[in-house]
Amino acid sequence: MGAMLARLVLAMLLVLALLVGGVVLFQRFGRRALKLGGRDRPLRILDRLALGPKKSVCLLSAGGRHLLLGVGEKEITLLMEMSLPQEPAEEDGFAEVFEGVARPGSRASGPPPREEP
Repeated sequence: MGAMLARLVLAMLLVLALLVGGVVLFQRFGRRALKLGGRDRPLRILDRLALGPKKSVCLLSAGGRHLLLGVGEKEITLLMEMSLPQEPAEEDGFAEVFEGVARPGSRASGPPPREEP
């Protein structure tokens, strides 16, 4: 009886180890293999910065263009369209990317300024 219980416990530990190993391998390599969030997708969210509840700013790459979007509860507004000299690195955050293009003399362009009456 004791030997049978030991075999059962060992078998369960082996199954658990295989499950944990599979999850770790999928997290490490599976996204690239399935191309989830890969660099070759035509539409990608590069970064997102929460400004408050249900309000954020989002940097989006779409077809070689980079768009800065304001996202609210009921609307999405184009804040700026940017031309980045190169694709930002994955470790670059919102601040690094935005600072690189939003300086005077940069190639960033946004909606025309509003004229006040």
